[in-house]
Amino acid sequence: MVFYHASFTGKESVEYKANVGAVELLVPFYCQGTEIQCVNSANFMQSFHVPHYLASVVSEKIREYYKN
Repeated sequence: MVFYHASFTGKESVEYKANVGAVELLVPFYCQGTEIQCVNSANFMQSFHVPHYLASVVSEKIREYYKN
């Protein structure tokens, strides 16, 4: 039980990194063929059930997608 709690807290945790990886995979799928003005990070998070604590990650990854 101690390992579970220790490994799933903070930005260095396995869970956090897995969720960030999932966001990175989903952003191109969500944004493909859509103008940046029509993309809404809150809708993205709701559509894919992304935890609230990843809101800044979602916004950052969406900005990165449109910079490329």
